[in-house]
Amino acid sequence: MGAEVGIFLKKVRKADLNITTAEWIGLASRLLPPISHTRAVLANTDPVALDYHAMKYVLYPNSKIPLHNPDNLNGPLYHDLKHCAEKSGFVFDEKHVR
Repeated sequence: MGAEVGIFLKKVRKADLNITTAEWIGLASRLLPPISHTRAVLANTDPVALDYHAMKYVLYPNSKIPLHNPDNLNGPLYHDLKHCAEKSGFVFDEKHVR
């Protein structure tokens, strides 16, 4: 799915600003435990970098589920973000994000 989203972002429409709000995060629901009150609002012009950062520093530290780790080479997030970055030209390497 990441590649298809990357193609859309490159050829059809790229947002000027991407915003992720994570006031509450949960594994199955934002209302049923286990939940965490993170009070996070993130914004970036790069949707791949934003998703990577939100997963690595907001979701994964609270869930501790390896599936939520964007650096997990065997997880779907890594592959989706990598393919999206390849097709769209956005940044997947954390070293290149300010």
